[in-house]
Order: sequence, then C-alpha cells, then structure tokens
Amino acid sequence: MDTQQQEQPSAVSIGGQVSQAASQWINVMEIAAPPATEEPQVEAAQQKGEKKGKLEGLKIPLEHPRPSRWRRKPPKAPKALKKKTTQILYTTDEQVRDALLEFLVFIVFLTLTSLITLTVRSPYMFYFNDTTKKLFVTRSLVVAPSVSNCFENIVQVSDWYDYLIYNFLITLHGDMTADEDEDEDGAKTNSLGGSDPIEKLRARRFMYENLLLGPPRLRQIRVSKQRCHMGWHFDACYDDYSRGVEERNESHKGSEYRSMREAEATPFWTLLAYYSTGGYTVDLTYDKEVNLRKIHELKTIHWLDRSTRLCLVEFNLFNENTDIFQSVKLIAEIPASGVVLPQARMQTVKKYSFFTDPDPKQTLLYIVWYLMIVYYTVIEINELRLSGFRAHFKSFLNILECFLLPICYLALAYNIWHTVEVESLVSKAQRKEVYQSIDVLCFLTTLRGPPGDN
Repeated sequence: MDTQQQEQPSAVSIGGQVSQAASQWINVMEIAAPPATEEPQVEAAQQKGEKKGKLEGLKIPLEHPRPSRWRRKPPKAPKALKKKTTQILYTTDEQVRDALLEFLVFIVFLTLTSLITLTVRSPYMFYFNDTTKKLFVTRSLVVAPSVSNCFENIVQVSDWYDYLIYNFLITLHGDMTADEDEDEDGAKTNSLGGSDPIEKLRARRFMYENLLLGPPRLRQIRVSKQRCHMGWHFDACYDDYSRGVEERNESHKGSEYRSMREAEATPFWTLLAYYSTGGYTVDLTYDKEVNLRKIHELKTIHWLDRSTRLCLVEFNLFNENTDIFQSVKLIAEIPASGVVLPQARMQTVKKYSFFTDPDPKQTLLYIVWYLMIVYYTVIEINELRLSGFRAHFKSFLNILECFLLPICYLALAYNIWHTVEVESLVSKAQRKEVYQSIDVLCFLTTLRGPPGDN
C-alpha cells in the first residue's frame, strides 16, 4: 500500500508535467497557425481538450513537445540575398550620398553610350542598301521577247555573262549624268573646278546623287589543276576552294594576279567557303561601250573556266546628300559541280567621324562621353593601386571594367584612323581613275558598331 501510495503522487506529477508541456506546445501551434474563422476555432478547442485528456492519462516523461508533421516552417532567405544585404550596408549619410552620386553618374554614362550607339547607324544606310539591292539584284530586265535577265536567276556561267552585259552595265550606266551644272543665270559650269574634293568627282555620278569612287572591277579566284582518280573522260580535275589548292600564277589570260594586300581586299564568307585572298583582276572604266567590249572579250576567251571558283564585280558609291559610302559586291560562286550560286553584299559607312562631324551636338556628345571614360579610368587606377593587383581582379565587375575601358580607347583610335582614311580615299579617287577599295573601312566599321550589310 505504501508503494502504491508513493507511485500515485509520482504519476500525478508526471501527468501534470505532460499536461503543462502539451499546453505550451499547443500555444506555440496557435501562434504559428494562420487566423481562421469561428467554426475552425471551435473544432480546434475540442481537439485541444481531447489531446489534453489523453496526455494527462499518460505516464511517459515528455521533456519537449513533438513537432507536428503538417506544420509549415517559415521559408529561409536565399543565400544570395543574405550575402547582398551584408555587403551593401550604408551606415552614414555620407556613404548614402556617395552611392547615390555614383549611381547618377553611371546613369548619365549609360545614356550617353546608348545615344552614341544609335548615331553609328542611320535609317538612310538601310534604305541605301535596299535600293541598291533592288536595282542590281532583284530587278529583272527584258532582254528579248519573253526573255528576261535577273541576278537572282543566274544558274550557269553563260547567265553570269548575260547579266553583266544586259543588266549590270545598263543599270550602272543608264543614269550616269554629265559633269555640268547650271548656275543662277542659266549658264553651264563645270564642277571639276570646285575646291571641295567631292565636288570634283561629279563626272561619275550614278542615279543623280551618287558618285562612283573609281570604276568597277572584276575579280576571279581560281584553283590549281589536280589529277583525276578515274580519268576516263576528263584529263584533269579541280577541287573545291581552299588555301592549299588556290592558283597563284602571275597572270591568267591577260589579267594580273594580286594578293589580298595588293587588291586592298578583306576576307569574306560565302555559302560554301571562306576566301582570304585577292585573285585575278580586270579593271573596267566609266565608259559603257569600253566596258561592253571588255566583257565580250572575256567571254570570247573563256576567262571563266573549270578552274574558276568565284567571280565578283565590285564597285563603291558615295551619296552626297547623306554623306554615306557604300560598297557593293555581286558574287557568282562556282562550286566543283559547275553551277553558279549568286550572292550580293552591300555595306555602308559614314563619311564623318568624331572629329569631322558637322553637327555640333554630336561632337559635344562625343566629348562628354570620352571625358567620362577618362573619369572612370582614373577611378579604376586608384582602386587598383589601393587594393592591389591580385585582390582587385578577384571581382568579376573589376575584370569587366578593365576589359571595356580599352575597347572605348580603341574606338577613339578608330575615329582618328577613319578621318585619315576617308581623306586619303577621296584624294586618291580624285587623282586616279582606278578602282578604290573601301573594304578595310567597311570591315573595321562592322567591328566597331552594328553591321551595315544587307
């Protein structure tokens, strides 16, 4: 009896501890649970009483309440957010003021960069390319009744010659105007006596408003003769184009071979190959009759044969109203199968650079932009000096800034070179009546800004 009496108080005390722990656990659950309506609260109270009664009858010691399986744990903050909040911490007004000032300066710099990017291209460039493409590529001219000729319909080598004779030369020389203008009194004056170098080139006007920078040029790329593995019907075979099989003789049927540097050409891709060479060239003239005789002669002597892999006619234009140069290349690629794949490329580039732009607003925009480039350069040098070389380049943003700043200075160097190159190009076109290449100018302009191809 004494033992039973001793066990009863211990059981009662254990039941009290269990009920106290259960009540604490239920209070925690009530705080964590979302607010509910009156009916769910009544049901929860009933369940609470039932659980309390069950727990009071148990004689198992329970130090901590068991967590419920349906309880939702509060979501944890992302590690990136925690890292960001610990790094970006402004404790004083001066730090906040410096951060806002730096942010405003960056917004100004970003705005200037966007405006300068937009000034690199103009809508006139697109429409200039589009019009030239319609004239020389998509337009079809009637050669004979029920017979038309179009660049896009070229299939074989004879079609290429027909296009040059019946379409290209007619389109090129059909709107060439004389080198005479009328003054206010009605008298005709010769524009070659003007002081502006561009004015002295008006004898080569195309479509009234465009100048030919030198006469057009024909260029051919050939491959060397190879032995046939099965020479039943052919005494020689010719492979697809590559640098290893390219033919580089001194001349081919009267046309001189020029390297890529001598021809002032740049590498380019076509549908089938990558060409990084010059080729055999034939210079045309400003006279339509002379050009017709040259092309007929080339057709007679079979200037294009089985060894030819590419032939192109190229010329350059300058629009006086918009101050835009244009490079036009009409390509006939001839693979080993013998068919012709016609392709056309038009590229445009502005005449004026940062130093010669007649618009003072554009000049001011460039000056402010480059001053901000110098400002960011000084800041980057100070940060590099204070933090050290190794610690400075542990940050990806610092690496990005050190990559972008040299590109901005390269853009400045390009503007200097662009000014000198355009002056040299115009002067050469004024003195010599030969093809003037602007391939390098167009290539570097493409690297500097958005491409102007069409």
